[in-house]
Amino acid sequence: MSIGKVIMWCVLASSAFATQVQAQDEAALREAERLGMALFELDRAVQAAQEAGQELRAFRRDDDVQGWVAERAGDGSHAIMFVGATRNDEIVGRYRVSVNRSGHVFEEMERLEDVPLNDRQQAQFLARQRAASVEHTACSGTYDTVVLADTIQGASGWRAYLLPRAAFPDVHLLGGTYRADLNAQGTTVRYFQPLASGCSVLQNVADAPALQFADEAVAGPNELHVYISQRLDKPLYVSAGGGENTWLIQDGRIRAVQGVPGQ
Repeated sequence: MSIGKVIMWCVLASSAFATQVQAQDEAALREAERLGMALFELDRAVQAAQEAGQELRAFRRDDDVQGWVAERAGDGSHAIMFVGATRNDEIVGRYRVSVNRSGHVFEEMERLEDVPLNDRQQAQFLARQRAASVEHTACSGTYDTVVLADTIQGASGWRAYLLPRAAFPDVHLLGGTYRADLNAQGTTVRYFQPLASGCSVLQNVADAPALQFADEAVAGPNELHVYISQRLDKPLYVSAGGGENTWLIQDGRIRAVQGVPGQ
């Protein structure tokens, strides 16, 4: 083979590899958008359900509530069932409320008479408990665990997110957030990873039109960044790799940009 042909082959191979890497990167960003939006919508629904529960005396005084399970309907609404344990340690439904896709409760909370969970609900609750039990560095004394049904590597499973809560409303903990990927039965954690480094925080400056978060430990934006941007209802600039690359997250979408305006 001539030198010219060798050079041409190397150029074509390099171009094909670059195209493949770019496609993989784009796929990862679209996946982050999908998961971030799903996480935001479910967490918002649960928060609305908990607020609705405060209007029900029985819910406020029930110390046996151990968490919740959720079912998402085709219209994007969520049915949230708060669960507790019987004297025989059976997990049962105690309260139920429905929340629409916009995060508003459209039915009063219903008190249940110890409704048994179906197999899917049991698996979801087990996934929640199993993920929370994995040893990890805690960045807060208060954590919420949000569980999404998803297809993971071609098989049905659960993605459980451990979300740390800060003590102040203008401070948001990104560090200490973890994602656990579990099997369909909720019994096995197949993957567990932090979504931000250390106990890093993001302060929501009230008059700032956009926010910025830099994290050298991540390769690029992930679903946590999409979730936070949606939760704060502000554009978020994410810098990774020592600030060499920057992305803008706005309205649930991620796109690469050339730095942060004004810097």
